[in-house]
Amino acid sequence: MNINIEVFNLNAISKNRVELVKNIIKFGNLKNFCEIGVYKAELSVQLLKDFSFESFYLIDPWRKLTNWNKPFNHNDKLFKNIYKNVLKSLEPYGSQTIILRGTTSEVINKIENNSLDGVYIDGDHTLRGIVLDLHYALPKIKEGGFLIGDDLRKNIWQHGRDYSPTLIYPYVVYFAEAHNLPIFLLDFNQFLIINDTELGYKIYDYAKFGNLNEEKIFATEQIKEKNIYSKSKIFIKYIFVFVRKKFSSE
Repeated sequence: MNINIEVFNLNAISKNRVELVKNIIKFGNLKNFCEIGVYKAELSVQLLKDFSFESFYLIDPWRKLTNWNKPFNHNDKLFKNIYKNVLKSLEPYGSQTIILRGTTSEVINKIENNSLDGVYIDGDHTLRGIVLDLHYALPKIKEGGFLIGDDLRKNIWQHGRDYSPTLIYPYVVYFAEAHNLPIFLLDFNQFLIINDTELGYKIYDYAKFGNLNEEKIFATEQIKEKNIYSKSKIFIKYIFVFVRKKFSSE
């Protein structure tokens, strides 16, 4: 089996993120699974509807975090309601699901090493967050298992300049290289790392990232800022000239 061709085909036939994740789970026959970053459990429920997992771990703190500057860092009252709704939506799948409420570093040790077929990461998204999630998740995955993730973005300012940048890319590529594992950059902002050192490190760039790296990402943002600044100066100059003409004619 040529795994890179198989993944290429999965990526090509998928119409959206959920369909792509489902196709990867089906392809890998992932029976013991973990989702890191559950939020409202919308993806979880769609997966549980379509697959019979032997175990499905759900990791999320469902509380306001003091060191996470992202728009979904709600207050505890709102998270309490979200968590209540999550429990209700997961009721039909109680025999498969294990809820671990806490951050990855707080609860991951409740999962045995080499016990999972796959992990899906849609958590913190900051550099600190993705470093911790990948670091803690990999030992839990069996040899040949899949490490899947969301929000592989070319623009680090996913949520605007008021929030911490999203640095899934390029860190996941460096992580795969450090562990000598193949990584697939996929459509719909997804990535896939296969936990098999015999396959070796290689990037399969099906999302067309090309030679984009963190230097170019930041350079692009700086260029955008310069362009905005230049346009602003022109606009201000126009307003100044307009006001001066108006008052001089009166």
